[in-house]
Amino acid sequence: MALLFSGGRPMDLQWLAEPLRDGGMSTLRIDPASGPTNLDGAIAYAAALAGNPGPVGVVAVGADAGDAWRALAAGARLRGAVMIGVPGVDNLDFAKAREVPVLDLHAVTDTVVDRAHGRTHGALALVGVPHEMVKYGSVRPAFYDPASPDWAGDTARDAAGRAVSWLGTAFTTGMTVQPGRSSR
Repeated sequence: MALLFSGGRPMDLQWLAEPLRDGGMSTLRIDPASGPTNLDGAIAYAAALAGNPGPVGVVAVGADAGDAWRALAAGARLRGAVMIGVPGVDNLDFAKAREVPVLDLHAVTDTVVDRAHGRTHGALALVGVPHEMVKYGSVRPAFYDPASPDWAGDTARDAAGRAVSWLGTAFTTGMTVQPGRSSR
C-alpha cells in the first residue's frame, strides 16, 4: 500500500495515485481535512482501514509534508519512501531507517529544498540508508501541484513513474541502492 501524504495541505494527487494503482499498488490518500496530518497517524489509520495492508510505503508531497522525514528517522514501519518536493530536516539521526530506501525528487530551482537536502542526504549516508536524489533542472519548485502556476505535468508524471518503480522494487525485493547516488 502506498500512503499519499501532503501534511496539513490538501492537494490534488490524482496524477500520482493513478500510476501507483496501475503499477499494482493500493493507495490511500491521507486527507489532511479529515485524516491524520502526521505520518505516524497515517500509518496507524491505514492499518485500521485495511487490516493487514501488506508492505506500506509513503509518497510524501510538498512543503508541508516534512513530518515524513521525522517519522522516517523515528523508525516508522515503512518498506520504502518517496519524497517529492519535501524540505529536508536538519539534525535527524536516521539509524532506525537503515532498511527503508528513500527516493528524493525535487526541483533544482527550489533553493530551500536543495540546500537542506544536501545535509539530509549526508545524514542518510552516514548510517547507510539506501537513497537516491533526483533533481529536476527545468522546472519550478511546486512542479507537483496542479493548482500551482509551477505545475509541470510531464515532470510530475516522470516523478510518479519513478515512485512506482522505487516502491515496487522496495516492496518485492528489499531493495538496496548505492547510498548517496544522485542524478539530474
